[in-house]
Amino acid sequence: MIDIIQLIQERILNEDEQDKRAVEPLESFHASSTGYCARQIFLTKIHAKKFDLNIKGSMEVGSALHHRIQWYPKIKELFDVEVPIKVQIEGSPVFILGSADLVAKDKSLVADIKSINGLTYVSSSPMREHLVQLNVYLKGLGINDGQIVYVNKPNMELAKHDFKYDEKMYQGMCMKLITIYVALKRWDAEGTFEQIPFSKCGCYFCKSENLDANFGRLLK
Repeated sequence: MIDIIQLIQERILNEDEQDKRAVEPLESFHASSTGYCARQIFLTKIHAKKFDLNIKGSMEVGSALHHRIQWYPKIKELFDVEVPIKVQIEGSPVFILGSADLVAKDKSLVADIKSINGLTYVSSSPMREHLVQLNVYLKGLGINDGQIVYVNKPNMELAKHDFKYDEKMYQGMCMKLITIYVALKRWDAEGTFEQIPFSKCGCYFCKSENLDANFGRLLK
């Protein structure tokens, strides 16, 4: 008899192992990670982070919810879905890749959907990391107006925030990514290093940081 439970667990648990095998240039960053702190972006790039089942499960549910919203026929009439972008940071080899969730067919608006467990912390204002990500999409598409739409997974309540492209925010992000790239180049050249080159900043992800057990071999 087919063991469907085992197949589903393999699909969920092994997905990021497949990602680790992908060859990704040090110069390349994902738009979805650009809003996080330098330490967390660096650790993600060298595949040092470990995600527990709660996070993986939440990500799987979020992906399914995204798909259900994006491919709704009435939305498809007005928006293009998963529009790819590439942003090259001027004067640097660093570039950013991503896909905007929804782009109005008349190019007037970029909408980014975020599934979340509870709207308490985003009802009055969006999370900064989400704004930075949306800002990259606006830059890459040459569109000024954006929206972040939060979907509360437990009850499907919604919250929406309007946003306009912010050049100062973009330039600050560029400086951060270039600094991370320099650290990655050194790490790549040395193979090991004495300590993680970025301190914990106090953000939620630094406080709850969980490193892969194999990461220790990279430290001297």
